[in-house]
Amino acid sequence: MVVLIPAEEVIDGWSKESEIDESELAKKFGCKSIERAEEYGERAWRFKISDEISLIAWDAGNGWWVPLYFEIRSDIVEEAVKKVLLANLI
Repeated sequence: MVVLIPAEEVIDGWSKESEIDESELAKKFGCKSIERAEEYGERAWRFKISDEISLIAWDAGNGWWVPLYFEIRSDIVEEAVKKVLLANLI
């Protein structure tokens, strides 16, 4: 399933060649920060939700973002897996 997040009011008129103010964009989305995530492609951005979790989204153009991945710190994932496994044993 693909979820599209409209963002026209935030990046209205933005194109690849124009400058984008990451701090202003982060405020509008309620994130700690937003930065390019070029390891996922030239149109990918990292929306840092907290120190532990980031959302990687692709700029589809026309003010739309397509979420691609959540980045979650590995120690948090390991702890969650341990709890699920333990709960299934009980």
